[in-house]
Amino acid sequence: MSENLFHFFCLNSIYLEFFNHYMNTKFAEFLCREPTVLELVQVCWLEVTGSTTVEAGKKYQVSFTVSLKPDAFGWNGCPVFMMAKVGRKGKYSWKKIKALEKADFGSNSIQIPDHDGNKLVIEVEPTAEDRQLYFGLYEVWSGKWKGGLEIHNAIVRIVS
Repeated sequence: MSENLFHFFCLNSIYLEFFNHYMNTKFAEFLCREPTVLELVQVCWLEVTGSTTVEAGKKYQVSFTVSLKPDAFGWNGCPVFMMAKVGRKGKYSWKKIKALEKADFGSNSIQIPDHDGNKLVIEVEPTAEDRQLYFGLYEVWSGKWKGGLEIHNAIVRIVS
């Protein structure tokens, strides 16, 4: 797929909003094309955000690739959301992610929100001047401690 149709974000290009002593990073070589995997060891809230420049008049699908470790805890029933908008002053579109249940994963990673057919698609107006697409993965509402979520990458795909 050509680079102008597909944006793949390794975690070193995504802003991670929590303290270092609550996460365990397993870095591939910094310049390596392999994605970095971030393991959330124990967090009370999650805010992972990124941005990229997009083309006016196009639609983009946003997703994250995640997995749960066998000893993951606290995710059952947590309200996890993905949000995205175009431009600093844009209006957020959001999707609630089906609960991150261990049974959905096995030992595999999945793309969210895609695994339940609930895609997050953002349309960029043809007249958009600010063409920065902002996106994120959030769980800041439950107040529950949770851990064992591995975040592999974020993907922004052009869909039309």
